[in-house]
Amino acid sequence: MNLINTKQSNFNSGILSTENFVEYADFINNFKYCTISTIEQLLNELNQIDINHKKEKKEYFEKFVKGKLYVTDLYENGENIDLIAKENTDMTFNSSKSIFLYHILLAKEEFRKNNIEIEGIESLIEDLNNQKGAVLAYLHWGPFQVLFSLLITILERNMYLIAHKEALDYQKKVIDAYLDEFKHRANYIPVDYDILRKGIKELRNNNIVCLLPEVNGNGDTNRNGLQKEFLGTKINIPEGAAALAAYGHSPLYVATIDEKPCNKLFVKIKKISHSVEKNRDDIKDNSNKMWDYIEEIVRVSPAKWCGWEIFDRIQGHVEREY
Repeated sequence: MNLINTKQSNFNSGILSTENFVEYADFINNFKYCTISTIEQLLNELNQIDINHKKEKKEYFEKFVKGKLYVTDLYENGENIDLIAKENTDMTFNSSKSIFLYHILLAKEEFRKNNIEIEGIESLIEDLNNQKGAVLAYLHWGPFQVLFSLLITILERNMYLIAHKEALDYQKKVIDAYLDEFKHRANYIPVDYDILRKGIKELRNNNIVCLLPEVNGNGDTNRNGLQKEFLGTKINIPEGAAALAAYGHSPLYVATIDEKPCNKLFVKIKKISHSVEKNRDDIKDNSNKMWDYIEEIVRVSPAKWCGWEIFDRIQGHVEREY
């Protein structure tokens, strides 16, 4: 039963697909009676219809995530695997609603001023002021699809996102539709053979280069990469983020984004390294250091990590469609 395609996002089907959301933009942006509470109520109702239509897929996804959780040592350490799988599934199947709502809200100055808290941004800004650029590896965590959009509204800086074409197309369409004032700051580097050179160029121009660190930017698997113990199992970790930092002479950061009550967003930006040396050992050490931090936060809040859906690829297994 192939109900899950781990190569394809959850935004390609249903009422709250990317295409529909972009089509709603003119109506939402121009209709003066569209208050936030009205929009939120509409999105909740549309999302519930979507979930009802995807009931079988949602049930399957929860079992799928549970299977990945049992591969780790979380159960042995006393974690409630059933609850984690349920919470992670609920977050995943509510993600379209959340992502669309926050893109609408990010266009509003009052929301950006009062509803966003960013821990660690001072260090990032200091590095940019010192002409260092920055590699920002943001995790598949919470409403992670919002983070790049949020940062282009906050930081007066060119930002570049490295990802596969489908993800970049999604991001660009939504930013162009809802964040017209800020879209000139958003730039995109599709995954190809030349991504390292392009990323290094932008870092040396003192820009921010973003990527999602859990999978190899050069392919779907990382079978020959650096092996590491992670949650009691072996994974093969990509070294692209640390390599970019090394050859771009830039600091390496990791970021996460969380939803809080009353439509508030909390972003945490952690510096992994002030500088990464251009040698194999230092790139390896900083990749391990980054994944030590990822393991630390996943142990605390495993349901918030969206990496379970792609855990086979993180483990370096041959890609399978589910």
